[in-house]
Amino acid sequence: MMFPTETLDIENDVSILNSLLTQGIMLPINIPIQSTEEMVEERLLEKSKARYDSCQEYMNEHPGTTLYRLSEIMHSNVSTLESDQKRFGKF
Repeated sequence: MMFPTETLDIENDVSILNSLLTQGIMLPINIPIQSTEEMVEERLLEKSKARYDSCQEYMNEHPGTTLYRLSEIMHSNVSTLESDQKRFGKF
């Protein structure tokens, strides 16, 4: 058995897998735990950053494009693009 025991440390948000090596040595492996809310927030931020980067690239190639036109091209709401600009800066 590679991981004979596991400890859940709720205070530090970590799961500790105890690996038993062939030499009989116990090696703890710490795995950080994320809540579902943190995982969703992280994914949304990644999507937002990717959308922002795409918009920034388009704006670099087509300066002067309005936010409304950009929203049509990127298939996003104007308010979504405005939120991205608040997070990451102007296009």
